[in-house]
Amino acid sequence: MVISTPDVEIGQSYVAPDENISPAPATPSAPDPDLAGRNLSTHRRLQNLLAEEAQKRGFTALSPSFTDPDFDLAWRDAEGRVTVCEVKSLTTANEARQLRAGLGQVLDYQDQLHDRAPEVSAVLWVEREPSERRWIDLCHRVGVALAWPGQEESVFQD
Repeated sequence: MVISTPDVEIGQSYVAPDENISPAPATPSAPDPDLAGRNLSTHRRLQNLLAEEAQKRGFTALSPSFTDPDFDLAWRDAEGRVTVCEVKSLTTANEARQLRAGLGQVLDYQDQLHDRAPEVSAVLWVEREPSERRWIDLCHRVGVALAWPGQEESVFQD
């Protein structure tokens, strides 16, 4: 259950996931590429590095609480504005699927949280620059910052 009342603060103090964990054996279901082998470790490393960067810049890094959608990471500025972030690892084989899924997820999280902060922006943080420029353009058109390591300035602008 996601709470939509503005009286409930978004998130809790950031909890860094273990980057060295091995995924559990697969169960019959649609696989999530971010939860398998190399991708799980990469996903967690990307997420932790971005959380550290947010904290270095004076933001409060957040993990979801039980009242929130299951975002990967969020951060709050001194004025209470929130940025919600979905993190995706990318390989040549899964790039389009990961970008499509991540964009949908972060838009959904932003929508679910919009009544609980003065402003909620969205970031899709990926492992590397997408091979097709259209993903950058698409995210820009729908108001989502698409970025990757080395592009931190673009997600922490005021």
